[in-house]
Amino acid sequence: MEKVRNGSGANSDVRNDAFQRTKQNASRPTSGLTVQTSTGRGACLHAWLACWILCAGCASLSDDGFDDPPAGKGILGGLDRDSVLGQVNARVGRTKEQALKSVGLGPDERIARKAFAEGDALFRQKEYRAAEKKYRRAAKRWPDSALEEDAMFMQGESQFFADRYSKANDTYGELVKKYTNSRHLDTISKRWFSIARFWEDYHREHPNGTLAPNVLDKKRPLFDTGGHAIATYQQILENDSTGLLADDAVMQTANAYFLANRYHDASDYYKILRQQYPKSEHQYAAHLLGMRCELMRYQGPDYDATPLLEAESLVEQLLVQFPDVLSQDPAERERLVKTRGQIVLERARRDWEIAQYYDRANHLAAAQRYYLSIAENFPETPLAAEARTRLAQIGGSPENEPSFAEKTQTWLAQWGADDTGGSSEESSPLNPAAQVQLATQPGTALPPRF
Repeated sequence: MEKVRNGSGANSDVRNDAFQRTKQNASRPTSGLTVQTSTGRGACLHAWLACWILCAGCASLSDDGFDDPPAGKGILGGLDRDSVLGQVNARVGRTKEQALKSVGLGPDERIARKAFAEGDALFRQKEYRAAEKKYRRAAKRWPDSALEEDAMFMQGESQFFADRYSKANDTYGELVKKYTNSRHLDTISKRWFSIARFWEDYHREHPNGTLAPNVLDKKRPLFDTGGHAIATYQQILENDSTGLLADDAVMQTANAYFLANRYHDASDYYKILRQQYPKSEHQYAAHLLGMRCELMRYQGPDYDATPLLEAESLVEQLLVQFPDVLSQDPAERERLVKTRGQIVLERARRDWEIAQYYDRANHLAAAQRYYLSIAENFPETPLAAEARTRLAQIGGSPENEPSFAEKTQTWLAQWGADDTGGSSEESSPLNPAAQVQLATQPGTALPPRF
């Protein structure tokens, strides 16, 4: 024992023996890993080094990995805990791939192909859960390759046929994110569409809140089944916008928003379908439902007229572009004609409200212009007759009304006459009584306030 403490060569031999024992313990299977117990700092160091070796790989540890301990300090050489951790952390500067490779879990094409073949055999036997694990292993063991692409696709297929739709949806998403324009994209779009339709139908039959969790049914996501259905439709648009199911995905998204009373969003998607997919079989429905969305968006004569004008345009397009469809449905054609008449009446009502506003404010020139607009542009509406009656009562036309410059000149002339001929208290433009008297005189108007 005295020789061990005093001899530097003996110290080196004992330290090497300790490291060799640690390596042997770390190389055993995890289930059988045991660390010899001892007292003091030696047991703690052995256990810590064994755990580190399992995480970073045995190859990262060598005899020259640590500085030689000072002589006369025993096996640990007087190293405290902080110095040991510092040296160990300095050695663990490797990536995950290097660590996996060091313990035999790195890329290996042979193992990956073997796992893929085993997965195919299990998939044909409809052992989808077991096949999923094999495909996942194949993808991990040969990354960034065509084999990984096929393995990820088959992993998603295994999850899909095992009715784990949420998992399959995520796996397909990871695949197209890593391999843009994958050769499996057509099939993935079909799977996405089927999953989205299932979630949408389920949400329609069993509506629940977006925060109500689902912890038992593996076919559905954890939260918001209806929202995930729309998101899945949008994945088709983002990744396969020219595919066979792209227009169907747009239509289903618009319909989902329409049924949820989200008419602004529905109108946007109907418009995308009308403009970007002109040969789609959903064109008639996109025009008809788009027109109804615009009517639902319109809030009255006091608000923006854009939805009303868009609805009128869609009605005209329906009557012109789809005569064959409407000939087979006379009731729908009659409804469209009636809707067009209601839109025209609403447009006339908007002008009528403006004309009435100017009329009440005694701005007869502006009122006359809107009355004339109603009489000329909407002659078949009841408001056209009322507008002509009011025009007759006002008399004249807007062309005969004095211009603003003429009214201002007249007002200035009268103001100057009042300043020279009358008292300042009665004729001052700041006197309210004088302003009322001046404003009520025909052909005069007060100057604008700046």
